[in-house]
Amino acid sequence: MKAFPVLVIFALTYVCSAFQGQQVPDSVRKMELSGDTMGARAALARAVASSPNSIPALTAYTEFLDRYGDPDCREAYLKLLAALRTAGDRSEERRVGK
Repeated sequence: MKAFPVLVIFALTYVCSAFQGQQVPDSVRKMELSGDTMGARAALARAVASSPNSIPALTAYTEFLDRYGDPDCREAYLKLLAALRTAGDRSEERRVGK
């Protein structure tokens, strides 16, 4: 019985973080389309800082940096590959590593 509240809190935290992770790319896309690339980069960097192992956040940030030829792109790709390895997503790891 004592485990139930812990499981509920864990589930709510997971659902909220997943929902929040999906909100970032939409707002970032709007910033980017309006020409606010520095704001978009900062928002993506904050998303990665708050969830450093989030594959969606790392992917969005890495792809953004790659699009703009940012010198931090290589480091971001290495972090993304490490997160994919940890998650055991070999097919995505191969796709990103190419």
